[in-house]
Amino acid sequence: MDEGKLSQGKTRGESVMATKILVADGEKQIRELIKTIIGEAQPDVVVIEAQNGVEAQATFSTPGAEIMAVITGFDFGNGMTGLELIAWLRHNHLKIPILLFTSHELPGHADEFLLKPASIDDFRAAFSRLMARI
Repeated sequence: MDEGKLSQGKTRGESVMATKILVADGEKQIRELIKTIIGEAQPDVVVIEAQNGVEAQATFSTPGAEIMAVITGFDFGNGMTGLELIAWLRHNHLKIPILLFTSHELPGHADEFLLKPASIDDFRAAFSRLMARI
């Protein structure tokens, strides 16, 4: 390997910005499972959690958030749906890839769609496709 290069292909002195993914779901167990799967697949990815759409929206106002993709459920239980979050994201952050992970048959609203219940392998495949869009 060239002495001036690091394993990620960056030269010494260049900062490597971590990929940040927002996981928004009303169920903590689902967020934790997604976080674990992402950590196993892409250990360098930083997962930011939101338990509802309002928290998800606020994350984008946080200085330095630099969210690269969003994984969201449909029902947060706070009056805002995943579709409303997606509409808000599309209006304010058009280039962010989104995976909608829900038990409702709603394809076409996000870049990737995964119907619950889904196997871990199906989630990994959808996550891989999402990462390819970044």
